Amino acid sequence: MIRQGERRVGIAALRDVPLAFGGAARFQLQNLLAACATAYVQGMAAERIRAGLLTFVPSAAQTPGRLNMIETDRGRVILDYAHNAAAIAGLLDFVAGMPAEYRIAVPGQPLRWVRGSGITEFVNGGAVALTGGMIDITRHLEQESALREQDRRKDQFLAMLSHELRNPLAPIRTAADVLAYEGLTREQVVSSQRIISRQSTQITAARKARQR
Repeated sequence: MIRQGERRVGIAALRDVPLAFGGAARFQLQNLLAACATAYVQGMAAERIRAGLLTFVPSAAQTPGRLNMIETDRGRVILDYAHNAAAIAGLLDFVAGMPAEYRIAVPGQPLRWVRGSGITEFVNGGAVALTGGMIDITRHLEQESALREQDRRKDQFLAMLSHELRNPLAPIRTAADVLAYEGLTREQVVSSQRIISRQSTQITAARKARQR
């Protein structure tokens, strides 16, 4: 929000600004506020400022080496050219506040997945306190896994069905093309119609078999 005297102009919610990472990148707040104020005093409309904030996404292509987040199979990699002590401290604070997912093992109990996040308080370069929380996400991950398995089975079925239908569809297409010609004899028309009927029956039977 920009305030000018009694006038207040809403710009954007912090959670919607990609550069803020949901508020976890606290060191970005000063940069965002300074950029908004500079643009506003230069006469830029609030709508254009809002559009810039909501569409500027940090990436290796757009901001190389500056808070690039890369997702891999083994985890999340953050690439940033932290060029001074303040930048390094801000980056450590950002990483500490990022949600993390991990497993908890208790003897005699099934593994549980939890998501936790927190903020680390540093004094003289050392961590003295951690404030945060965690939530059990085991059921959520199990549901996601079940949905992925359901999609995999559906794709497998559609691929199999497509393979089985490919041969019956070819004669139907050919027979339909033949019927489009003028001057066909009655025998040629009846033959093409029988091909279409026979292959259609085969397709219907294949579908019913897969639905059982």
